[in-house]
Order: sequence, then structure tokens, then C-alpha cells
Amino acid sequence: MDEPKPIPLSLNYVQPLFLEDRLVKNWWPRALTFLAVSLFLLAAFEGSLAFVFWYRIPQFARIAWLVAVLIFVSLPIFLSRLRAITVLEPAELQIRLLFASFILWRRTIRLIDVRGIEEVKNYNYRSVLKIHLDMTEFMTGAMNVRVKLDGRAYVIGSANPDELYEQLRKAVEKPS
Repeated sequence: MDEPKPIPLSLNYVQPLFLEDRLVKNWWPRALTFLAVSLFLLAAFEGSLAFVFWYRIPQFARIAWLVAVLIFVSLPIFLSRLRAITVLEPAELQIRLLFASFILWRRTIRLIDVRGIEEVKNYNYRSVLKIHLDMTEFMTGAMNVRVKLDGRAYVIGSANPDELYEQLRKAVEKPS
């Protein structure tokens, strides 16, 4: 009888050059968190008012009220589970926006299509995702990296923008 072969202890797969997985709620300023909590409390107050005056309001207003309360209650839950992932591999850059484990938005940028990379330090606002005709902004903050393609640009924010820039520059300049 043959003895089973031992399982190798190390896995052989390529590690990403840069990997960042951030919760959006940790990236936002405290003012936005305060606003989300305030909206949640407002929804709870509206829900209690609707319960007290339920039979005195018309049917269409009840439905509108329930929808508003549902939106206000679900918004902080949705925002607390939102994650932004940036993965730089030897051949491509992937940026993703996830809710729990569901991908809401993703882009894959092939590094052979990249025409330029630059650091961008003049953003004075934060945005999770903005899509313009010629530019997409993803998790922007005070320090970002702009990746230029033919006719399109991606501005990608990071907690470590210098590391992202250096790794991206090395990956693009590496001869294929």
C-alpha cells in the first residue's frame, strides 16, 4: 500500500504588489458618522410618531412614511458594511467597492494601457466613488494617485499613497 504524500506547507501563488482593504466608515470624517447617526435617530422618532398617529394619516402617506423610515434605518447599516479594495498585481490594477461580500462596482486597469502615473495632493474633499465622462475618482482624500489612460484617468485614494505610487510606478516601468 502506498503512503500518502505530505501536503506542501507553502502555497505557490503570486502575492499582490499592493493590497489595501478599507472600511469606508473608518475613512469618512467623524462629521459624516454623526450625520448618519442623526438620520438613524430621526428615523426612529418618525417611526414612533407613525405608530402613535397611524390611523389618522391617509394610506399613501403611511406608505411614504414607511419607505422614508426604511431608507433612514438602512442607510447607516449599508454605509457601515461598505468596503473599498485596491489590488495591484504584476499585470493589472483592480479597484472594487463591496457591500458585505457583494461587488457593487469594480474596474480592472491593465498596466500595459497606462500612459502616466502621478501623485495628486490637492484634493480637499473626500469621495467614495465619482464617475465623470473622462475621470473616475475612487476613495479620494488629501493624497491620491492619478493613473492616466488614453482618454480616461482614475484618481485613486489610499491610506498609503506613497507606497501605492511607488509600486505602481515600478510595475508599469518593468519591461514585459
